[in-house]
Amino acid sequence: MPPPPSEEELKAEAERRVPPVLNALELPGQLVAGESYTLRWSLLGYHDSYMSAAVTFNCEEAPAGECGKYYRDHHESSGKIDPMPDPDTDEVGTETDWDYSGIKAREFLYEFNFVAPDVDAPTEMVIRFYRISDIDEGAGNTAISLLVPGGLPNVGYYDTAGRRISVEVVPNNTDQ
Repeated sequence: MPPPPSEEELKAEAERRVPPVLNALELPGQLVAGESYTLRWSLLGYHDSYMSAAVTFNCEEAPAGECGKYYRDHHESSGKIDPMPDPDTDEVGTETDWDYSGIKAREFLYEFNFVAPDVDAPTEMVIRFYRISDIDEGAGNTAISLLVPGGLPNVGYYDTAGRRISVEVVPNNTDQ
């Protein structure tokens, strides 16, 4: 019978087998065109760190189902950003109760300031999230689009693949 796996082997297995997930999201359910907002989100995962990115897409002129399909069509992008310290503990990558074979997942916090796109009528704005682990970044790999879990407040799914969420943007009528 082989010896039980070491903690290092279990950590490597957790990193390899369990991808990070979007754990929490803070964003109003309706945005006003031209107004500034702060998008806050967290990832839950088993690597020592992740860079993440949030990308917004103005769907006003996009064909149905196509908004947010290609990065090149984005409205705004955070670019790759490092996680922030937890405001309560001042730690980056706070250990959580989630575990895989005794290895604890860590929560990483991010934020991105953006301006809602100008629109002439109420329309959707798609948001996509990307992540890259410290190991993948070091190896020169590209970021991967995150799957978005259900039940996040103030947003809906844009498609059935679970990688694009949407919020409504309404025109800013204060200029009239």
